[in-house]
Amino acid sequence: MHILLRKYHNFFFLFVLLIFIGCDSGTTPQQEETLYTLTTDITADSTGIGSIDSFESTPEGNYQEGMEITLKAIATVPGSYFDGWYGEDSGDTIISEDNPYTFTLDKNTSLYARFTRPVIYPAANTDTYNPGTGWTLVWEDNFNDGTFDSDIWTRQAPSQVFNNELQLYTGEPSTAYEQDGYMILKAEHTGSSFGYGDFTSARVISNPGGGSGTTEATGKVFRYGKIAARIQLPSGKGIWPAFWMLGDNISETGGDTPWPSCGEIDILESGSQYAFDGFFGHATVGQAIHYDERVDQSVGSPMWKYTSDSLRNPSGGIYANDFHVFEIEWDSTAITWKVDGITAHSADISTDFMTEFHENFYVIFNIAVGGNYTYAPDESTNFPQYMYIDWIRHYTN
Repeated sequence: MHILLRKYHNFFFLFVLLIFIGCDSGTTPQQEETLYTLTTDITADSTGIGSIDSFESTPEGNYQEGMEITLKAIATVPGSYFDGWYGEDSGDTIISEDNPYTFTLDKNTSLYARFTRPVIYPAANTDTYNPGTGWTLVWEDNFNDGTFDSDIWTRQAPSQVFNNELQLYTGEPSTAYEQDGYMILKAEHTGSSFGYGDFTSARVISNPGGGSGTTEATGKVFRYGKIAARIQLPSGKGIWPAFWMLGDNISETGGDTPWPSCGEIDILESGSQYAFDGFFGHATVGQAIHYDERVDQSVGSPMWKYTSDSLRNPSGGIYANDFHVFEIEWDSTAITWKVDGITAHSADISTDFMTEFHENFYVIFNIAVGGNYTYAPDESTNFPQYMYIDWIRHYTN
């Protein structure tokens, strides 16, 4: 087997340990054997990581066809994480996102393990955002005073479990705070396993009261316009960050309407296990709305429907490497999603069963860990994870 590490733009590849299971070199082969050459190499890309000189164990030899092989790659550089096994013959085609990776040897096989470079917070890319012609800024929070503004933001600590997620939203100040001109959300691995309750994280909402619909003047709730935020995302296997909105009348925060009848607008989420982008869903961001399809929501049970789309990072690699502006443009007929000015999705909300989207909504920032949307975290997932929010703005047109 030829295990190969390559040098790619914006990545470094670290292949430390290979574990071969089921090999007995003293057994006479019963089938034709194929020689698999094992080599290891470590290189750094041009991002200033520097040299890396730590690796172990480079077994070589002949292995019988049909043998079960397990390979495990270990990253020793803080902040990096494994993002897949790739086949040399098929270029950037991912073979497996599992690590360890177990397979049956049935042909000459060449694989290499790929790791992302460490993400640096905050990213240094310049803020060049322009809302476009005709938009007037009516509210913003730039997080510049160094104090978490409890008149606008609330660290939510819901008692229920959403989407089979694993984290606990504790509401503690250490999970969401202002520092150096950012609102920072932090997720940590606090337990001894990788199950429910082994992680803490933050879920920050912009409407501490809920239901009244009287707080729009302060920017706590929104209806129509452009809602935009400049964010540097977290990344890693099983990490699910989101910037989204819920109807202000939802029962969860004091209203009288259950989900999905209140409506939901997902401005961004990443980490989808269905993105298949080679980075555990972090080279892709998703957009969606969720709603109740009943015209008369007072009759019968809610009929959950949604429409969604996604956008692969045009620059390549994961979104977490830089700040990006995620936004919606929302009026009485449609919602349009943009990422750094690129249109990602649009939804018609003029139908008679989409009354949800013509009421007030509040904003949510959160980092989920695990859950139906994403992967299960494991030893390859680095903690703590961060979401840096540079600013949030509301424009009208």
